[in-house]
Amino acid sequence: MNLVLTSPEPATSYLHLPARSKLPALHVARPWRCVLVLEIEVSSHRQNEVSDWLMAHDCRYAMAWGVDCHVWDDAIDWAYLAKKNYAPVHDWEHDGIMTTWHEEEQLEEVFDFCKRHATHATGKEPILHTLILHIADRPDEDRLLALYAGA
Repeated sequence: MNLVLTSPEPATSYLHLPARSKLPALHVARPWRCVLVLEIEVSSHRQNEVSDWLMAHDCRYAMAWGVDCHVWDDAIDWAYLAKKNYAPVHDWEHDGIMTTWHEEEQLEEVFDFCKRHATHATGKEPILHTLILHIADRPDEDRLLALYAGA
């Protein structure tokens, strides 16, 4: 499975990721951000695997909503630190990541936050892509893309 995002304009894409599916190659225009829509519980091993995958593809902003979203926020932060071998971050504006979790919010509010406030750490680089990463038993692409479009 390959997901390719190459549009020079801001784009929104959807990826359904069942609990045990293989992580696809991801070719995105950078910088990009991710909204994790978490509808099922997964193991900490799987959280780490997905978090490492996000870091390997240079995600710049990750917003977690749903089941264990606060734990996902931490897993992504730890994956970033591991990618940097736990060294101090001296060049945050070029390779840092922002993470947020949205435990008490409606999904529409998270999508609105993503569109209006989720920029790269310096705010100087425009976000070129948004990936809605749906971790669930069943896909729901049309509904989630419509919610995002309406935010």
